[in-house]
Amino acid sequence: RLCFAFLVIVTKWLFCVEPHTSEPLPDGVGDLVVSQDLVVSQDLAVSQILVVSQDLVVSQDLAVSQILVVSQDLVVSQDLVVSQDLVVSQDLAVSQDLVVSQILVVSQDLVVSQDPVVSQDPVVSQDLVVSQILVVSQDLAVSQILTLTYATPVLMTSHNAWTAGMTSCLDFFC
Repeated sequence: RLCFAFLVIVTKWLFCVEPHTSEPLPDGVGDLVVSQDLVVSQDLAVSQILVVSQDLVVSQDLAVSQILVVSQDLVVSQDLVVSQDLVVSQDLAVSQDLVVSQILVVSQDLVVSQDPVVSQDPVVSQDLVVSQILVVSQDLAVSQILTLTYATPVLMTSHNAWTAGMTSCLDFFC
């Protein structure tokens, strides 16, 4: 626009001025056109400022980063505490009851002896039970086997030949 206004002013000046005249041009004839073009250039500057103000809207997109708070839902991984229910595997201690069948087999072997004289002494038969417990206690706790000794009264019918050997076992363990 400035170039166009300049060309308009130059062409008016060329057509208005005669080549060899000495009359001066009236003051302000060409200046009015130039001052009007300056007003137009000021309007262009205002429109550029408005464009810059629209770019400030971009800063509102930073609110999207607040959605990352959803990552706090990973607290759900604390539900893995349920794996403590594996304590149920302690019920496998029931397999220790199989030792009862082994002790009953030993009590059946006591019938082999033929001397019933020592069977009248209940103190000796109780000591024999203790000696058996000391032998078996290598596999189990002594407190668990002692609960089984009250359920084997068959040992009261032990015989002299067998008790002689078991008394030596008592001496060995004691």
